[in-house]
This record gives sequence, structure tokens and C-alpha cells, in this order.
Amino acid sequence: MSRAPTPSKHYRAIVPRIERGIRATLGLLAATALLAVVPARIAALPEPLVALSLNALTTAAFFSLLAFAGATLSRTPSSARLGIGRGRLPGPAVALLALGLLSTSQALDTLIAHLGGASDGVLAHVEAALAGARGWRLGLALLAVGIAPAVGEELFFRGLLQRGLTRRVGVGGAIALSALAFGIAHLDRVQGAAALVLGLYLGAVAQLCGGVRAAIACHAVNNLAAVLSAALATGAPHLPLALVPLELLLGAGALALADTRSRLWAPGAPRPDRPDSDRRAAR
Repeated sequence: MSRAPTPSKHYRAIVPRIERGIRATLGLLAATALLAVVPARIAALPEPLVALSLNALTTAAFFSLLAFAGATLSRTPSSARLGIGRGRLPGPAVALLALGLLSTSQALDTLIAHLGGASDGVLAHVEAALAGARGWRLGLALLAVGIAPAVGEELFFRGLLQRGLTRRVGVGGAIALSALAFGIAHLDRVQGAAALVLGLYLGAVAQLCGGVRAAIACHAVNNLAAVLSAALATGAPHLPLALVPLELLLGAGALALADTRSRLWAPGAPRPDRPDSDRRAAR
């Protein structure tokens, strides 16, 4: 007959759970306080570009705090839970995926422009704030609007949310649900619809690479291109609508080629479509 756990053993078992709960609670409180206090102060700033950049930094910090707060609830180390480790695709494959995302994003921009969705809403305000940015203002925008959101959003949506959902609804369901949440989080009908499509692409990238590093890189490249395009725009017309299918095909082709490359890893290596690989690696 086995003995009942002694109080000391029970204490040692419960303490890590309490510590994880405390860390998660502190992270959630910090994220809530950040979003509740900072945006109101930023709104009072007279310069639109500075306000836009600080808002983007605040949002990125909010999602990063949420991601790490959620990850602390797992017994798996946070880096493994969020998929921050090295991915399974080489640099050239990640660069191809980034080009595919740029092509897909350009197709969406063309559709939005021809449908008249670029004349108002969040996208119009962002482009107006970035127009003509130079010097330190452009540098601030590249960091705050280009890079920071890519890190924070990918850690939360593809790291915490998608990887967590994979264990419950499978790969396809996890990619779709995290992309839907990504679109809703943009709080704008036009921008949210575009973010939903790009979220599906980024979800596939994270799945193929077995982590979020490649998704962060692709997301950042797309954001940086958008910032530079808005800041340095010379009034050039949008691409013809007839090119949209080709642009979407190029994006799908990049994913297909990367998927082919992802099947060539060493035998026995943990697969990104096996969520328990993180748990095995953490033992």
C-alpha cells in the first residue's frame, strides 16, 4: 500500500503552482495598467507621428506582457511554451516566406484601394501620420510601428494563443482561431479583414518553422515595408487589380516551397505539428 504524501511533499508540489499564478497575475496587472493609463496621456501629444509610435510601442508591450503572463502558467519554460527557440527552416527559406507575405500584403492593399477602403479608418490615419517622415521621426516609426508590434503580436497570437490551441483544436483550427483573434484585435473593419488574412499566413509560417522567430521576422519585414512606403510615398498609383491573383499565388507558392523544405529536417527531430515536442524537450 502506498503512503499518502507527507505535508512537506505536498507543500513542495503546490509552491511552484502558486509562484506561477503570482507571476501570471502580476504580468496581467502590469499589462492592464499599461493599457489603461498610457494611451490617454499619449492622446494629448500634439505630433501625430510621435503619438502613433508611442501607441504602437504600448500595444506591443501589452501583448508581450500578456504572452509571458500566460506562458508562466505552464510547467514548460516560457521560451519553449511561446516557441521562441530556433526555428527549423534556414535563413533563405525564411526570406522566401517574408517575400510571400509582402506579396500577399500588396494584394490586399490593392484590393482595399480599389474598393475604396483606404480613404478612411485606421489605415488612412496611419498613412497620414507617417507621410513625409524623415530623420529621427522615421527611425522612431521604423522601430515602434515596424518592429515592436511584430514582436509583441507574434508572441501572443502565434506563440501563446496558436500553440496553446493546437493541443485542443488541431493545427488548422489553431491557425484559424488565432488569425481571427488577430483580425478582431485591430478594432477596424478594413484593417481587421486584412489582418485576418495575414494572420493565416503568419500562422502557417509559425507552424512550418516550429516557432515564432520566423513569423516575427516576416511580420517585421512587412511592417517596415509599409512604414517606408507611407513615409516615402511619391503619389504613385496602386497596382492594377488584375495582378491581385498573381500576388496571392506568389504568397501561396512561398508557403508551398517552405513546406517542402520543412519536410527535410533530420529524422527524429521534434516536429512543429507535435505540440508535445516542447514538453519532451523541457524534461
